[in-house]
Amino acid sequence: MSNTRLAIVIVIVAETMLFAGLVGMYLVFRLSAPGLAAARPAPPAGRRHRAQLARAASPSLVPLTRAARLRAGMQPRGGAACRVAALLGALFLAVQGVGVASTAGVTD
Repeated sequence: MSNTRLAIVIVIVAETMLFAGLVGMYLVFRLSAPGLAAARPAPPAGRRHRAQLARAASPSLVPLTRAARLRAGMQPRGGAACRVAALLGALFLAVQGVGVASTAGVTD
């Protein structure tokens, strides 16, 4: 086995162990915690129903708030952040592609 392949295997195993540790830690803390819902008293019935209605309607309210901002002459938020995230993602994929292309011809 070449040094390159051994290094790749070590990195993959290390990432797998890290991910398994994070998931395992989450499960241990989540399953060992006392009942979170039981620790709080239930809200009054009217308030509970309003909260459930707000949670159910929230995905449909996002386009409405965007349209309201446009009508008011305000710029929609998040456009610059989305562009930066898309550029960083494209840069990441390009670097990964160059790395894969450069090691494609490597043999044992």
